[in-house]
Amino acid sequence: NTLGVRKFPSYLFVSKGMDRYSKFSDHLTQLEGGDSLEMSDVETFIEDKVGFRLGNDVFSIVFFDSVASRFVSYGDTAPWSSDRLKQRILQLLVRFSTIVSFKEPFSSIGKLYNRAFSMSLANGMDYSENQVKKLQKKLDLKKHELSDEKIHEFQQKISILKSFEEPKENTAEDDKQIFIHAALHFGLAIATILLIILPAADEETEEEEVINAEPVVAKAVGGDYKSTKKSS
Repeated sequence: NTLGVRKFPSYLFVSKGMDRYSKFSDHLTQLEGGDSLEMSDVETFIEDKVGFRLGNDVFSIVFFDSVASRFVSYGDTAPWSSDRLKQRILQLLVRFSTIVSFKEPFSSIGKLYNRAFSMSLANGMDYSENQVKKLQKKLDLKKHELSDEKIHEFQQKISILKSFEEPKENTAEDDKQIFIHAALHFGLAIATILLIILPAADEETEEEEVINAEPVVAKAVGGDYKSTKKSS
């Protein structure tokens, strides 16, 4: 048919921006698989396309989970060690990613990741494990007293902290994506600095052009001098 579906069930990802004038192949990605698909394959397909993991009404950003895993792998580090420097760079990468992203849930969820990074550096890598226990205990004790919104808030915090407590095993592709994102954000930071500096230079050039465009009236100084001398 028009969408290229040849068997059922089929799973299609439709990217943003498709309308009746669009070429379907530019906006559709079909999940390839055999005669039977595991639900885990579908979940992985969704994660790859949208960039975050959907759970029981809680979100987990896949890229941030990869960074958290690499961050935790260095363990508790000395303040001025090379591993602590690497952890700081990973923390800044997530912070900068959160600042430049205006889409939800990246912006609000990113703040929770940032806090987990900061508190882990300040209190040790077992911070997340201790916090998960505290939050889970509090949730279990007061679940019947809490609103649905508050319960969701607890579950969301626990989900992100578990990315640090039970880090996933990073693949070579995960580490590659971390490096690519770091390079892109570094380039974006340099571009932003240049955009701030360059307009000032343009204003100076425009000011010089205005000054040079002002006509200069020349006066015959010698003639005036002679006329004055004769009259005296």
